Amino acid sequence: MKADVCIVGAGPAGLALALELERKNLTVNLIESGNFGFSKKNQELSKALYVDKLLHMPMEHAVRRQLGGTSAIWGGRCIPLDPVDFQKRDHVPNSGWPIEYAEIAKYYEPACVFAECGGPDFSAKTVFGEDREGIVPGLPDDAFLSSALERWSLPKNFGARNLRHLRGSQKITVILNTTCLAIFLEPNLQAVRAIKVASTSGDIQRTFSAKHYVLACGGLETTRLLLNSDQHYESGLGNISGALGKYYMGHISGKVATVHFTGPAKNTAYDFERDSDGVYCRKRFVPTEKTQETHKLLNGAIWLDNLPMYKADHEDSILSAAYLALSNPLSRGLLATEAIARGATQNTRNHEFSAHLKNIVTDVPKILRFLPNFLYHRYIPRRRLPGFFLQNSGNRYALHYHCEQIPSERSRVYLSSECDRLGMRRLTVDLTYSKADISSVRRSHELLDQHLRQYGIGYLEFDGANLNGLIKSQARDGIHQIGTTRMSSSPSLGVVDEDCKVHGLDNLYVASSSVFPTSGQANPTLTLIALAIRVADHLASKLN
Repeated sequence: MKADVCIVGAGPAGLALALELERKNLTVNLIESGNFGFSKKNQELSKALYVDKLLHMPMEHAVRRQLGGTSAIWGGRCIPLDPVDFQKRDHVPNSGWPIEYAEIAKYYEPACVFAECGGPDFSAKTVFGEDREGIVPGLPDDAFLSSALERWSLPKNFGARNLRHLRGSQKITVILNTTCLAIFLEPNLQAVRAIKVASTSGDIQRTFSAKHYVLACGGLETTRLLLNSDQHYESGLGNISGALGKYYMGHISGKVATVHFTGPAKNTAYDFERDSDGVYCRKRFVPTEKTQETHKLLNGAIWLDNLPMYKADHEDSILSAAYLALSNPLSRGLLATEAIARGATQNTRNHEFSAHLKNIVTDVPKILRFLPNFLYHRYIPRRRLPGFFLQNSGNRYALHYHCEQIPSERSRVYLSSECDRLGMRRLTVDLTYSKADISSVRRSHELLDQHLRQYGIGYLEFDGANLNGLIKSQARDGIHQIGTTRMSSSPSLGVVDEDCKVHGLDNLYVASSSVFPTSGQANPTLTLIALAIRVADHLASKLN
């Protein structure tokens, strides 16, 4: 049956878009390459080649081909982009969105409803009250905010969360185990005529037609589909500017310092807090817009973390037990996603096994006190504890940074000569980090150190003299796939327009973080959902 809208991909964006279109009384064909759960055979279709595999998470760990998409392996962190992310900044090449922040901001409320992460309020001052302190008492919000909040979603797997509704929907038809292979245009080459799809095995091929089409199959898979759809244009669809596949970004993330606070350990807000709706929230350090402008910083966030669990010199029985559990392939999958486990253990072979065992044996009662409460809140309630952070009696914490990456033409993806079993050419990924990406991380930490010392709150201890080298060694992403179908006001500058419509085509849209011109400090999920709901509004205005 011909639908009003055909959506390719049933991840967070595809599902949010489909449900919003249903509310607007439009019919949807929702096409998903995977099934209800993980399938190794389906997942194999996402494999890619890498110019430097150390810089990019393998696609089999970064994405999921299944109903719910990558939300099946998502941690649940919800953070909006900031107004500064949408501005043209002289010290950030290729920055600036063709829309104002307000255009996305009004969609954060329905995005938060979809994610069930509470209201769209991300300041501890308004959520918990003006009299509440930030991360540490006595530290004002001036050069850095310490009252900035992140929220955590209730459902981490949006496919499982919405399955019953989808099964009963009269407007949404879900087609599983069906991969989109190509996009065909009308004879005038100005609109999509149909898409070609194949079953998982490849033995059944057919076409789907609709009034409008939306690609919501993930950042790199959406880009790959546009590049492979070169029957009409040699360089792929939407590639008038030559930008398709370029400006590939994620974030630069890691740990290079430990913070020492001078006040009582009991006063430090190191753990999750819950708002009036029971939503888990957590505070972060964020440089203000003025600090970023004055010191030519990229946007970023820094939050308190446990001391590195793989280093047994933390002498903490819980951290040692967690490290050994995450290092064991048999228990790792039960406790965390592969990406999180790799980050926590540094993906290294344990050379301090006996020291970790000593930590555990020395303080078994601490583990026994911790486990019942943690296991209950982590696995039993409807809204579950997102993770764990331990109070440090010495008021020392590792600092985890998550910072913006400059959009660069040199960082890109392109088609290889290798094909998957359905005949689609695989991507070659060439993710690169610049000296400016690295120096901004270093400078942000130096400024935070100055900020803490200025108010007598504490100081940073850096993990060695060569900070640039350490930051560079940690630079790796692939989970956040941003920039390869960038939004632009002109076809000569990007791939999609302000409404996420592919330049030069009347009825093809992209709902993916790949349209973001800049990556900002936030992980892209919440903004991606907001963007998908915005696309639904635009389509409804055209079809109703």
